[in-house]
Amino acid sequence: MVLSAGVCTCKSGFTMNQSGTNCTAITCPAGQYLDGSKCSLCSANCLECSSGTNCTKCATTFTLTGGSCSCATGVYTSNGACSSSCPTGQYATSTGVCANCSSNCNACTSATACTQCKSTFTLDNGSCSCAAGTFNVNGVCTVVTCPTGQFVTSSGSC
Repeated sequence: MVLSAGVCTCKSGFTMNQSGTNCTAITCPAGQYLDGSKCSLCSANCLECSSGTNCTKCATTFTLTGGSCSCATGVYTSNGACSSSCPTGQYATSTGVCANCSSNCNACTSATACTQCKSTFTLDNGSCSCAAGTFNVNGVCTVVTCPTGQFVTSSGSC
């Protein structure tokens, strides 16, 4: 305890008890570290750390390297965990993270290379599109029929 201008205060890393008579060490819960006089969150996938940039224990499936948590080489981060492959509907980026395929695509090898389209769509040179005479209406290739005297525009509206 430090007396300053007639007031007792606690040193950094300590807090005054409710009665104001003693200082006790601040203990942070798992996943947090002592940041001056408050607890702050450790970085993503880090269970224990000594600062915001120095992890000491990683979450399951992650490897501790140089104070940070990452997936091993050849393993990808998908939905917050390390995985040997990306789930259907995602592809592995160059940074080792699984990213979603483009809309209308069920499986892909990159953001622009679809290998399997969602139902009603046709695969054409890595892209998913509607067959001639059908239009994408709310994510489904649909034949658009217009009232008498109106014509279907190139965007699929009357």
